[in-house]
Amino acid sequence: MFLIAFLMVEAWTLNPLHHAQYSFYPKPFRKNTSEIQLGARSTLDRVDAEVPLALIYGLGNSTEIGLKYQFSNRGQDFDKNQLKNSLGFGLKVAISKIETIQMDVQVGLGQNAGNGVIVGYDIYHALTKSFQTIYQSKVSLFEGHNGSKEIALVEFGLYPRVRFGNSFHVISGLSYSTSITSMVDYSAFDISPGFEIRLNNGSKLQFLVDMGIAGASKQEPFLFNLGLIYDF
Repeated sequence: MFLIAFLMVEAWTLNPLHHAQYSFYPKPFRKNTSEIQLGARSTLDRVDAEVPLALIYGLGNSTEIGLKYQFSNRGQDFDKNQLKNSLGFGLKVAISKIETIQMDVQVGLGQNAGNGVIVGYDIYHALTKSFQTIYQSKVSLFEGHNGSKEIALVEFGLYPRVRFGNSFHVISGLSYSTSITSMVDYSAFDISPGFEIRLNNGSKLQFLVDMGIAGASKQEPFLFNLGLIYDF
């Protein structure tokens, strides 16, 4: 399995905790299921890249662990001083048939990446066989996601999914994030429409576009997200 991408980005304003968990896109807990996920993110403008690679492994009926490596270059041009590498460790526990709690720990590799922790709570709601949604809330701590000035960032999200048969799903996200101490400066109200194609070999292709609606930290310009996921 491989993905080749040429990534060009100018500037990302979306709050960092939005894409910080080990899963490429929020998903309901499935027992005894494991995945490999490879992603790429870009605004298609100038040289900037973020490439996450994750291994998700199901442990029994109520626990899932995740390991994520992420490479990113945040600069208008390629500069080794802008390179950031991080390693993430995650744990998700199902506390009921529809509720999960999750913790993600980021360890920065090198001088440019800090350490951080995210704690999240999800509710999965299957309204019909073809329409499901995930309600998500999470808080991030420490400088790895918040920078050196903010105590904590919070985000609340809604992630609906509409199934058109077994092979094509419309997925999307609607989120609001901010800082508990600088609510105006870090406010971001964003929408992320997209789709998922399920292939015959057990893999899935996901594509979403993060678009800012309102707030000082809303996503501008559009951020394109491409993910390849393989179940095993």
